[in-house]
Amino acid sequence: MQASFVLGDNLYMGTGTSETGYLEDWWMYDTRAKQWIRKNDFPGVARTGATGFSIGNKGYLCFGANTTGDVNWVWFKDLWQYDPDSDSWTKLQDFPGQARFNAVSFVIGNKAYVGTGNYRYNRWTPATYLNDFWEYDPTTDYWTQKNPVPEEG
Repeated sequence: MQASFVLGDNLYMGTGTSETGYLEDWWMYDTRAKQWIRKNDFPGVARTGATGFSIGNKGYLCFGANTTGDVNWVWFKDLWQYDPDSDSWTKLQDFPGQARFNAVSFVIGNKAYVGTGNYRYNRWTPATYLNDFWEYDPTTDYWTQKNPVPEEG
């Protein structure tokens, strides 16, 4: 499960998994030229189940998991900003809530809203389905907790 976002007329996507493991590659689909162009790799730990969104002319990627093996799964709460003009990534403020996998995100105005998803320690523990929701403001690089989704995530 790759993360993605749209900037202008182009789709950006990457991370996820393949038959050989977790990925950190990053790609742009140029809708005018109708071709995929390899971009600089995502610099964080390779992962799947991340979520992406865009605000203005920047893209963002957060969360996900790297669940190699049956125990000690690694969950992420980091946030990264992608600048298409310089094809570069910048690490931003970590998410203050529970790390997660398969979160949802959307943007209203100049703020992102991110939440739900799930978490589990390893293959033998039941998943915790999250229902919290957060607002991210890129001008202050700050997360604010909002009202939760009324049902379990």
